[in-house]
Amino acid sequence: MEALARDRGKWGDFSVTYDDHDTFGQSGGTLTIWGTGEAGASAYQVGALPTRNVSSSDMKQLVNLLLANKAWEWRAENPETVHIPDFGHSVTLTIRYGNDSTIISESTNQTTNQRAGQIGEFMKKVALKE
Repeated sequence: MEALARDRGKWGDFSVTYDDHDTFGQSGGTLTIWGTGEAGASAYQVGALPTRNVSSSDMKQLVNLLLANKAWEWRAENPETVHIPDFGHSVTLTIRYGNDSTIISESTNQTTNQRAGQIGEFMKKVALKE
């Protein structure tokens, strides 16, 4: 991702997917932004949502947000405990570049781990049509 931030990477190899869902699939949705600027979104029980192409400056902002939040790192609420998603609401962020990918999952009831939610809000702002 650092290469993308410096305009040296292959944008076509990059994508980010934000999945905001409850455990039983009753609410939330999925939003993917590809390095080409294309986006796709759907809401559970509604279906496809209208999206718009993401500008190159917004793509760079997204990459910088991922880098600033070290979005690929798993972080526990309490470092001595193992994260077990609760039966409530959670968000998942999947970052792909080429053949590599990483996934983080955070429960919305966690107080310190809100990286995925912040990144997802930015993605919604730049990719969803109002």
